[in-house]
Amino acid sequence: MGRPTKRSKAMADKIYDGIAMGRSLTSLCQELDIGYNTVVVWLREDNDFRSNYARAREEQAHFYCDQITDIAEECPTTNEAVQRARLEIDTKKWKMSKLLPKKYGDKIAVESKGQSREDFLREAEEVKKRLDKERAEEYDPEVGEDGQAD
Repeated sequence: MGRPTKRSKAMADKIYDGIAMGRSLTSLCQELDIGYNTVVVWLREDNDFRSNYARAREEQAHFYCDQITDIAEECPTTNEAVQRARLEIDTKKWKMSKLLPKKYGDKIAVESKGQSREDFLREAEEVKKRLDKERAEEYDPEVGEDGQAD
């Protein structure tokens, strides 16, 4: 028989609240003395838990948005403080773009030139080839995907 689960409504609410307030799941698991993998299993197996967790992540993105405003309004004066604030803001913006891409993600402008379908497909193929070439130039086969030399 396995270790007894600590899952309860109170435990789940602590996780949702912590996530919504910007906490990481790893720090919450440590604080609540539950395994990270245990929460992953709950996410996989419990639809209600997964739905509420997803909602908490959305709330987290809005929380980060408010924090960014606060950080910017504090107006640090030393170069070190400015750099720290910039890093914190950039990190939160990146996380927001991943948590709620439709709201906080990069916008891609799509412009119609009144092209025929064939012209559009030809142009799309050219863009794909250019992107593939750029990616190939960025990838160095001597260095693996983890950035370490083979």
